[in-house]
Amino acid sequence: FDQVLYNLNSHRIAEELLPYCQEPHVTIIVDGSLATPSRFLTNHQLKSIEQVAGHYGPVALNWCTSSTNIIVIPKPNSVTRTEELIAGGWRLSPAQVPHLGEDFAWWVLLE
Repeated sequence: FDQVLYNLNSHRIAEELLPYCQEPHVTIIVDGSLATPSRFLTNHQLKSIEQVAGHYGPVALNWCTSSTNIIVIPKPNSVTRTEELIAGGWRLSPAQVPHLGEDFAWWVLLE
C-alpha cells in the first residue's frame, strides 16, 4: 500500500480519493503532513497558524487528521520537532479546519 501526499499545501486527494474512501471507511495513510517549512509560507498563512497554535507542525498534523479515516506518518527531523508535534493534546475546532484549508488553497493551483 502506497502513502499519498496530503497536507495543508496539497489537497489533491480531497476532490476524489478522500470522499471515495470515507464512504466504505477505508483508511488512507498520508505522507508529507509537515511538507512545507515555515520559511516558504506567506505572512497571511503564518498569521493563520499563529492564531491557532503558533507552530506549523502541530497545526499541519491536526489539519490532516481532522478528516476521518486519515492516518498521518510524520517524519520529524529532531527530538524537539517530535515534542512540538505531540505537545498539548489539542485538536482543531470544526471552524478552524476549513479556514486553514482556504488559507492554503492557492498551493493547490500550483500542482
